[in-house]
Amino acid sequence: MKWLFGSAANNAHTHQAALALFERDALGLYSSTGVITPDDRALLETVRRFAPRLAGKLDRRRLDFLPTKLLDCQWGWEAWRLAASRVPGSMLIQDWFWEKNERSLDRLWSRLLRQKRFDGFLGVEHGALTAVREARRLGKKSAVIFMSLHHSFYEKWIEPEYEKFPELLSPAARRLSDLARVRDRRRDEEASLADCVHANSELTRKTLVAAGVPAEKIFCVPLGAPPAADDFRRTPGKKLRILYSGPVSMRKGAHHLLLAWRKLKARRGAELHIYGIRLLPRQFCEGLAGVFFHGNVPSDELRAAYRGSLALVFPTLADGFGMVASEALAQGLPVITTP
Repeated sequence: MKWLFGSAANNAHTHQAALALFERDALGLYSSTGVITPDDRALLETVRRFAPRLAGKLDRRRLDFLPTKLLDCQWGWEAWRLAASRVPGSMLIQDWFWEKNERSLDRLWSRLLRQKRFDGFLGVEHGALTAVREARRLGKKSAVIFMSLHHSFYEKWIEPEYEKFPELLSPAARRLSDLARVRDRRRDEEASLADCVHANSELTRKTLVAAGVPAEKIFCVPLGAPPAADDFRRTPGKKLRILYSGPVSMRKGAHHLLLAWRKLKARRGAELHIYGIRLLPRQFCEGLAGVFFHGNVPSDELRAAYRGSLALVFPTLADGFGMVASEALAQGLPVITTP
């Protein structure tokens, strides 16, 4: 059985899913966005010469383990989204490009699925509905990967935060919250129509079952961890250095971390180093002694930060699987996080 796997190249999870299908000789095609293939190596080296930080980010999109003939790279709207991400305050513009990209790819995959070489379709939540519908029409199998908890879980844990911290509900956050309701209905329909659902953790599976998705159609495959470092010796330096990695958002609990740090007043020269895009309102991120915002950085730079810190603090409120925790532990870095 050959699967058409369609997904934006947004994290290691999707790449590992493609590799798993390939190892079982079940991958017909991996159609994705912004993938760097072995054929793009010369281009990547050119970018590395003139824009090393950009090259570091593109390294995350490298797919060296799949034959080029099994890859279909669609930059399209993704290129516009990446360009918009360079502009401060462009959260809603980036989101608009992301939505256009998801819908455009979904339509493409529904067309590709009509080819006889594909026996089924594997997609990722929100970006798979049109293709799943087409698979049912064609009598082919379909599966959807859920990387996040069911939206009812988010509503339980996230919405009360806006009551506690109304200043977090910026116009952009309010608009994204309204869009989320429409997008959640799309996810519900995907889970209902797909022949099976892949959950990335036991917690994700439980929230889907609680929301009414039949337990017998859910396959839980918890994510793995990166290879452990050969040497766990730390090089934290003289200062107490704490690390946070991930979107600086309310869902990740970043506001609680920053509020706690403000109360501590950075005693004894402690430092908090934050890696990830800032999504919280400006007032939460300013006037903090000993806090350094690094933005998104290449993987090698982040691993070095793990090695030079004393602990990762990850106060997430709702996560299907916090990859950052396993990445830190693989480097021997203690993790302070939520249940």
